[in-house]
Amino acid sequence: MLIAWNIPLVLLSVLIAMIGSFTSLIHAQRMRESSGRSAWMWMTAGGITLGLAIWSMHFIGMLAFHLPIPISYDLPLTLLSSLPAIASALLGFYVLHKSSISAVRIIVSGLLMGVGISIMHYTGMEALRMMPPISYDPLFFSLSVAIAVIASWGALLIIYQGEHVKLPPMLRLVVGAVIMGLAISSMHYTAMLGVDISPNSMCLADSVRVAPDILAIIVSLVSLLWFGGGILASLFDQRMARQNAKHWRNTHKHWRNSNKRIGRY
Repeated sequence: MLIAWNIPLVLLSVLIAMIGSFTSLIHAQRMRESSGRSAWMWMTAGGITLGLAIWSMHFIGMLAFHLPIPISYDLPLTLLSSLPAIASALLGFYVLHKSSISAVRIIVSGLLMGVGISIMHYTGMEALRMMPPISYDPLFFSLSVAIAVIASWGALLIIYQGEHVKLPPMLRLVVGAVIMGLAISSMHYTAMLGVDISPNSMCLADSVRVAPDILAIIVSLVSLLWFGGGILASLFDQRMARQNAKHWRNTHKHWRNSNKRIGRY
């Protein structure tokens, strides 16, 4: 069956992946600069944000996908498909909260994250409920899973070893977000190259049909609100941490000066 693409929505999906990746990298930075309960909070926020970025990119990318027949999506299954992405991202951030990480841990965690992203994608594809069912080219199927795993390894390395790259911190985050966003998008669109839909297929999903452009705008706005709120919260937390550190240094300096004066007497 002939497949057409809405290019503006394709570009929007890639942009959402990059912005979501940028937000999650900022959370990762705050996680590694924090300790105790605060570190766990940023770990959770970062994992959920990265998972939602992956899912939002996939969903908008699917809205950019057009067939010559009416299509819709099974809403419960579409929402359920977000859970593997969030769970795999949380796993990656859990690994990152450790003070030292071996290469083996990164390899195993990246593998599990990649598998989780792949499960999310192909579960989301099932939400179309096509009859006869969608089939996939084995080569592109395998390649898409491999890209998901490699992208996960890249994300872990960027977050954990990014400080070793000789770039200004903000530029490093931007470069990392662009790489992550492109990697996530590459997995999705590589998988879509392997889609095989029979010419006589029918979509059995009975969810309410909404114009793809409108639905994409809604999902994008919700995602951007989440990402924007996350960025503002990170910046606020960073500012408060700096103020507390400055206050502690001033207090410590005052205490030392007081002791010196007492010593003179």
